Amino acid sequence: MMSKQTRRCCNSKPPAATTPIKSLHVVLGKTTDLRSLTHEYRHHTSYLVEELFIEPSCSYSFGLAPTVSEPDWDRHLTEARRLFRALGDFPQLKKIHIKCLGASGCGFPLELLTALLINPMREMYLQELVLEQCQFSSQDDYDHDRTDLVLAVRFLNNLKRLECDERAFRFPGAGGMWEEDDQDVQDRHGGCCNAQFIQTIMELPRLQDLKFAAPHNSSVCKLDSAALETFVTSSRSLSLKNFQLDSSSLAALAMAMESPACCLDSLDLDISHAWAAVNDLFQAFASNTSLTNLELWVSDMASWKEHQCSIVLANALVQNTHLKSLKLRGLKPFSEDSIAAFCKILEANDTLTEIELFGASGERLAPAIEFYTTLNAKDGGRKQKLQDMSNYSMSQWMQVLGDTNTRTSRMTDDGGMHNLEGLYFWLRRNPSVITSVDSSSSSQENVSKNDELIYVDC
Repeated sequence: MMSKQTRRCCNSKPPAATTPIKSLHVVLGKTTDLRSLTHEYRHHTSYLVEELFIEPSCSYSFGLAPTVSEPDWDRHLTEARRLFRALGDFPQLKKIHIKCLGASGCGFPLELLTALLINPMREMYLQELVLEQCQFSSQDDYDHDRTDLVLAVRFLNNLKRLECDERAFRFPGAGGMWEEDDQDVQDRHGGCCNAQFIQTIMELPRLQDLKFAAPHNSSVCKLDSAALETFVTSSRSLSLKNFQLDSSSLAALAMAMESPACCLDSLDLDISHAWAAVNDLFQAFASNTSLTNLELWVSDMASWKEHQCSIVLANALVQNTHLKSLKLRGLKPFSEDSIAAFCKILEANDTLTEIELFGASGERLAPAIEFYTTLNAKDGGRKQKLQDMSNYSMSQWMQVLGDTNTRTSRMTDDGGMHNLEGLYFWLRRNPSVITSVDSSSSSQENVSKNDELIYVDC
């Protein structure tokens, strides 16, 4: 059930102006009366609306894909302009979220987005802008529409979070994808992204969280190195997809990551097109102390193997003592040297509690990953566990082994298998306490032929 402070409007009149509204949810379908909505909103722009959420209409039938509809923007552009100007007149919007507009039709006109942002009050209030899986278009001059958008964005001095996902997307059952070799389609659906737009975003003074996915067929993306370095040094989260990061951009990013002033906590980067230049960035991870979440979309090119990129990354992360989550996508099978290098990460790093390797190398390392991440995640982490074990008395050792004997599943919150993992790793780190190792014989009761008995000097 919707909150009393949230209003959902689709072909219906907004509530009376005397009711304060925190969130306004606007659903626009193919049959929505845009003129009527515009008339109503123009008379009630004094609403204290803080969040605006706009999406297309979606209906569901049992067993069938959802049916999505939105206005015919080409046919009703004049009415749409008036509606979005009226929505843009709400003065105290702190968040604007547009979802999937343009994905089921001929594209969402870029000028309508600009209409929401040109209100002078946006500079003071707007903190979050989310453009989720939208596909933009232009009816006239794309360069002119982009310039207008850049001018509007430039004044969003209080914006803290921006998410823009322009990757090719359509709802199931809404028709086929646009063909990338159709020049007319490319001219009208080039997205809002260009170098000037990206640089303007990077220079926003309070932006802390940037997530940007450019269109697959975009030729964008030479990032201004100075702007990128400044953003990374002073911001918390950065995600870039389908961007062509050249050597100068990667060098700037590496320099920012090595800076003591760097406060970037999360980095999600598509570097699948790059190879030798990424090694400078990887080496910067060794000394970085701010990053806790790292996700990389890596290359499957032979050049990566030639320049040992995977090994350089692994060697750097062995030295990193702050990273908690590591995700690598697009991996081809590791060489034996790469597998050995990643095993060193697992042995040396006691902060990683999540590792995901998407690709052919993940299965081979899965048991080791589970072992070490489980050990790092429970009971204060591996470091605390080993520190405690170093001072165990005889009775405490017996308790550990007793718990291990009675619990056999890793799935339990306090299972003995965790104790056994800790014991195993502690013995590997402290081999001097092992006085002898005897292979079992068939005469020993309750001991398998493949087991070994380890005697520890307590």
